[in-house]
Amino acid sequence: MIMILCIGEILADLIGKKENGIMTYYRYPGGAPLNVACGISNLGGNVGFVGSVGDDIIGNYLLDFCKNINFNYLDVYKDNKHNTTLAFVDNDEFGERSFSFNRFNTADYYIDINRLDVIKDADIIHIGSLMLREDVGFKLAIDIINIAKKYNKKISFDVNYRDDIYDSKELAISRYQKIIENSDIVKLSEDEVTYFSGESDYILGLKKIIRKDQMCFVTLGSKGSLFMYQDDILSVPTFKVDPVDTTGAGDAFYSCVLYYLDNMESYSLDYIHDTLLHANICGGLACTKLGAISALPSYSELENKYNELLKSYILK
Repeated sequence: MIMILCIGEILADLIGKKENGIMTYYRYPGGAPLNVACGISNLGGNVGFVGSVGDDIIGNYLLDFCKNINFNYLDVYKDNKHNTTLAFVDNDEFGERSFSFNRFNTADYYIDINRLDVIKDADIIHIGSLMLREDVGFKLAIDIINIAKKYNKKISFDVNYRDDIYDSKELAISRYQKIIENSDIVKLSEDEVTYFSGESDYILGLKKIIRKDQMCFVTLGSKGSLFMYQDDILSVPTFKVDPVDTTGAGDAFYSCVLYYLDNMESYSLDYIHDTLLHANICGGLACTKLGAISALPSYSELENKYNELLKSYILK
């Protein structure tokens, strides 16, 4: 059985690096749902991935890459009508990113609904947000949710909001809100809480966005992360890193969250606390290398760092 099924964008991250006055772009596999799926696989989780690429050089590169990942289920369709999506990424001196997408009429959001019967075999269905920009992609997200609800599956959604790809802020917010309200597990950043709620206090903001019966995880950058569910609110600090590239840090964090949730036998705040400690480490380690997937830690790397931080009294 597939325990976690990730559905959505698969693309090439072209990450810029200036050398001798020339900007060179290095190719890495990416796309938030693929990053999350790879992160879960690295940790030893039971995971599948469904996506679409173009029948082109980049598409072949991504498909070959996926075939070498230990997925329990893989369905990457080669679309001969649409090119593979590209994301150009530049990093500043602090490792913070700026993006430029080449995704006009590209393959990532053209996923045939008939390929999604596999949802019935999964426990958690995780969907990406990039597809919401296009009408066909938004319909796909709604179709995925409807199928998941039909089979009583948990729906996971990483907001991962990018206002630069939308012409209308109102349209963007309405679409994201529709997916958020239909999800069981939601991941946001601190900035996204403010953006969608209008509140500078993220606790007040979350209470506007998230219902009590939804699990919510919030990344707080150098301050760590936060969890909210029912009447429980939990904040967990992280450790200091010198970032090289923050691409995929949130995906690394969330892949660890989903891995631990899928192994949770019954709800426990102590278990969630341990989940956040590990997820913060995953996110931090992902900042130390270029590329979203190449920086994802294995379970042994995660545990080694966790034990190192415990011994140095950084984790409490």
